[in-house]
Amino acid sequence: MKRNKILFIEPFSGVAGDMFAAALLGLGADVPAFWKGIKSLPLEEKPEISLTGVIRNGIAARHFNVKLKHGHEHGHHHHHHQHRTLDEIEKMIMSARALSAQVRKKAVAVFRILAKAEAKIHGSEMKHVHFHEVGAADAIIDIVSAMLCLEILDIDKVISAPVALGSGTVRTSHGVLPIPAPATAELLKGCPTMHGNIQFELTTPTGAAILSAIVDEWGVPPAGKITATSYGAGTKDFKEQANVLRASIIDGGLITEKKGSTVAVIECNIDDMPGEAFTHVGDGLLGMGALDYALIPVMMKKGR
Repeated sequence: MKRNKILFIEPFSGVAGDMFAAALLGLGADVPAFWKGIKSLPLEEKPEISLTGVIRNGIAARHFNVKLKHGHEHGHHHHHHQHRTLDEIEKMIMSARALSAQVRKKAVAVFRILAKAEAKIHGSEMKHVHFHEVGAADAIIDIVSAMLCLEILDIDKVISAPVALGSGTVRTSHGVLPIPAPATAELLKGCPTMHGNIQFELTTPTGAAILSAIVDEWGVPPAGKITATSYGAGTKDFKEQANVLRASIIDGGLITEKKGSTVAVIECNIDDMPGEAFTHVGDGLLGMGALDYALIPVMMKKGR
């Protein structure tokens, strides 16, 4: 019988795609199958991908770094940007045959979530969206890495604490905008968030899209045994707090699989009827297949 494997995410310093990938690689996804799958992406930028140990404000963490060779040799994670359409990105991901069909499908779904948010912001259609920052090779690698790590770790459920957004402004391809960026704000609608005291973009659109796609519940960690904990580092170092994403695997116990165990609860209120008239109801309900019943008297208006 399978045990319930829960991933609990704590984005108290926000989340970006590279932070998420690094945290999950530290939980045990750093295996040959991961690197083989990522290298199968047909990227013309020919990226160099590495996982290194770093210290963020005294906390040992892992940093997932992507260096791009194509074009200008910036050698930094978020410096090279190439515009791609959703269709181009989908074709690229689907052609990576070293990835399972499920990983490819989930990675494409994340980009569709991004495209839908961008289209709404710009009053356009998804097929006309041209990705800028999130169309770069490093963002494609981050998103595919996240979905691949979840598969390798065999996660059953994802729960996240509220996500920190940061404050101040951020420079984008559309000029200087307040934090959170429009896409991030759109992607995290309905999700618990907080701004925090850091004047920096703590959560990126890529990180927000990943959370939007994978989180099953928002809140506190469930009861269970913590079996692994890892920290994924952001690129910048803050004096106020560690710029890391903490991820933990919690053993939630055995998963019981009972077929046909759905139970329906039927309730009704009967107005102005004396109690003695109900004496035959219980036996009648049980005779028709009810598992249990309860008759609860209530006082209504006019003394009924």
